[in-house]
Amino acid sequence: MRINTLQILFIVGSLLVVPSLSAQVGTIAEGQIILEAPAKNMQSLEDCDILHQVRTCDNWHFTPKAASTGATLDTGRTLYFNDQPYVLEWFGPAYHLSSGVILEPVGTATASLKGQQWIEVYPQHGRIHTSSSWSDMDQNGALSRADTIELDSGTFGVQDIRLHLRVRPASH
Repeated sequence: MRINTLQILFIVGSLLVVPSLSAQVGTIAEGQIILEAPAKNMQSLEDCDILHQVRTCDNWHFTPKAASTGATLDTGRTLYFNDQPYVLEWFGPAYHLSSGVILEPVGTATASLKGQQWIEVYPQHGRIHTSSSWSDMDQNGALSRADTIELDSGTFGVQDIRLHLRVRPASH
C-alpha cells in the first residue's frame, strides 16, 4: 500500500502554501506527536516505513491497516503506527538548518519569506522564529537544500527538508 501526499509535492519545489493550515496555528498542541518520514519520502508513505519521533528519537513503524489505505494523506485520517491508531492532525515540510534546529512553517508563506513565522520542533520545542529574507543559492525559486535563510536568531543554511506528520492517539 502507498499513501500519496500529492498536496505537498509542490512544497519541495516551491514554498508557497502550507497544507493543513487549520490544524497548525503557531503552537504545537498538547499531546501531539511529531513524526518525521525518511528522506526518500517527501511524496508518500509506504508499508513498513520507519518514521522518527522528533522529540524522543523513537522509531515508529507505519503499519498497513484498512483505515490507512487511500490515495492521499488528509487531516482527520486514521493512520496506524506500531499497530496503534493515530489521527493525522497536520502534515507538511520541516527544514533542517545548519544550526541543528528543525523548523516547520506557520501559515501561508510569502515568496520573499519576509515576516514568515516558523515553529521550532527541535531542539527548543515550540519556540517561534521569524524570517527576514532568504538567499536562493541554486536559483530554483524555492527554499531548498542549497539555500540560506535569515532568521531573528541568525543566518543558517538549509541542510535537509523532510515530511513531518503531527498525530495524536485515536480515541477508542
